[in-house]
Amino acid sequence: MFKHCFILIYMYICLPINAQDTFISLSYHDCKELDSQSFIDTITRDEIAMQFQWLKENNYHSVSLDDILAAQKGKKALPENAILLTFDDGYESFYRVIYPLLKAYNFPAILAIVGKWIETKAPNKVSYGDSLINRDNFLTWEEIREMNASGLVEIASHSYDHHHSVIGNPQGSQQAAYTTRQYFPDKNRYETQAEYELRIDDDLGKNVALLKKKLGKAPRIMVWPYGRYNADTIRLAQKNKMAYTITLDEQGNSVHDLSTVGRYYYVRSRNLSDFVADIRAIRKPKSPNLLRSIRVDMDYIYDPDPTQREKNLSVLLERIKKYNINTVFLQAYADPEAKGYAKELYFPNRHLPIKCDLFSRVAWQLFTRGGVTVYAWMPLTAFDFKDDNLMVKGIDPNTKKITDSPNQYKRASVFSEPAKQKIREIYEDLATHAAIGGIAFHDDGVLTDFEDASTAGVSAQIKAGFPASIIDIRQDKQLFQRWTRWKSKAVIDFSAELIQIIKKYHPKIETTRSIFALPVLQPESEEWFAQNMNDFLQAYDFVSVMAMPYMEGHDDDPDEWFKKLIEAVKTYPNGLNKTLFELQSIDWKDNNKPIDSEILLEQMRLLSSKGVRNFGYYPDDFVKNHPNIDIIKEGISVQRNPFN
Repeated sequence: MFKHCFILIYMYICLPINAQDTFISLSYHDCKELDSQSFIDTITRDEIAMQFQWLKENNYHSVSLDDILAAQKGKKALPENAILLTFDDGYESFYRVIYPLLKAYNFPAILAIVGKWIETKAPNKVSYGDSLINRDNFLTWEEIREMNASGLVEIASHSYDHHHSVIGNPQGSQQAAYTTRQYFPDKNRYETQAEYELRIDDDLGKNVALLKKKLGKAPRIMVWPYGRYNADTIRLAQKNKMAYTITLDEQGNSVHDLSTVGRYYYVRSRNLSDFVADIRAIRKPKSPNLLRSIRVDMDYIYDPDPTQREKNLSVLLERIKKYNINTVFLQAYADPEAKGYAKELYFPNRHLPIKCDLFSRVAWQLFTRGGVTVYAWMPLTAFDFKDDNLMVKGIDPNTKKITDSPNQYKRASVFSEPAKQKIREIYEDLATHAAIGGIAFHDDGVLTDFEDASTAGVSAQIKAGFPASIIDIRQDKQLFQRWTRWKSKAVIDFSAELIQIIKKYHPKIETTRSIFALPVLQPESEEWFAQNMNDFLQAYDFVSVMAMPYMEGHDDDPDEWFKKLIEAVKTYPNGLNKTLFELQSIDWKDNNKPIDSEILLEQMRLLSSKGVRNFGYYPDDFVKNHPNIDIIKEGISVQRNPFN
């Protein structure tokens, strides 16, 4: 069962203090008179009564959607400390326990109904996730009509029959029905986009029709089961006249954007002191996110034997749990020979062979069982499309001949529209088949000072007002600098396109892109990389700087090199907050020799002592337990860091 408890419920987002047009929303579920274990999301009557009393005594004001819409139209301002109360699923306790409290405090609220659950006739059981429970745990239509008529309770849709999971991949992972392309084991295929949209539209429309029939008016609010939604579900909800949707994104809200209203999630055993601390924390400035990460090669997990794959995955999951980290960059492409470019992928796609349809399974297990945010680690342009016309080319300064850029990864050109379209479609295929929390762009987004000399590259630079000859451009210092900046921007602009494609399916993803250390230490070296630290900090949520002294040839005094890198990062606005220092656990220049775990721990201690918030390492060899988890846990665990 896809459980609510997988939602990360203790993240606090800053709410703007302007009370005229902002509000927060709280999410509740079942309520019992006494402490009860009947449902996961149960609060007791005494607990919620104390919370309501505290809200009233401390100048918090429960508001309705009509109040919010009036503020949106400028008819009246929202009161100070406005709160929208919401209750999901339609439990019978809402009528018996919550409704009397709402009337006593004159608190309006939104009640989200799952149509099929209410339509079930006793003594039949309600299909509740993986369980069958008694029908009398839910409201009757008579009770719903009474509360709807009171003017205090607005009835919202919570799906007709999509408050459950569907099979999301060949391994059988159960994922949220509204946002998952269903996998059909008997047909050995995924749902098509058309089939997916038809299924979602049918479920949304069915509950709208049911509520209109039973209550005399159609709902105008859609509350997403499990808080899961995407651009398609938003569009289809609007098609079904539900312009306002409610999520579980923990954020403050503005009356000017009600398409995805965020909520703070409250579960059972939330005593009053916890509640008060949380409400107050919501209004404080948000601390920057803290990242503790490892980068995992899917090639280490993959095995031709499915049984061995599952064993490898189990070893990784146990390791993640022991680490107490919060982020995994998970390789979504196959690169067993460490060439740095993708010839095969680990997810269904339109353009490259599928090594194994494995990414979705591993990402979902890491999220649900490992409790980490999973970034899909993907090349930006390093895809082998087997078409020379799509690839980056260099020019030899001596012979002036066009070359295949042998010293760099094999990369598609960001100036070739056919190449970019293939990459866009690969990213869209990734987004539709996997539940992810972020995108980690590989370090392949590079153009040297002799690239891109491909036909598409030269054509683009002429169109941008540069001479056709790269050799000529290099002779003019100012022209060379402008050309370098133009290339850097072209790569970033293309990454922005890919981010928007992913956000259509995963609206709240975060992003990071790898940058070599030299452009951070020496900004003028941008001409060799087409990478600029200032640009990266503005374009991405985090920048993964490759803090790898042995790779950079600083074996003699790596600590001194680290200190210089840290000081360089500090010179950039918001540099430390948005930079992830990625250490190396392997010395590739010394026959792939593992770096001692004690040395890695000391490097982590050094980073922490210098004020570095975010760091991790690559690669993690969980099979060989390198680095040794018992040694470096002290340095990398989120629970043991001074910024937590």
